[in-house]
Amino acid sequence: MGIRLLFLGMYYTYVQKGILYSDLLELLVLIYTGIFLCFEEQKILFS
Repeated sequence: MGIRLLFLGMYYTYVQKGILYSDLLELLVLIYTGIFLCFEEQKILFS
């Protein structure tokens, strides 16, 4: 559930900003952070 909220937050942030080329790197960082957090959350759930 937290993961969905994270991605929704990212989506709304970029809707508000408008995606500019200068923001693409930041967007990639957010996506990779989201993916990393997904794996971390699953590790916690399944450990």
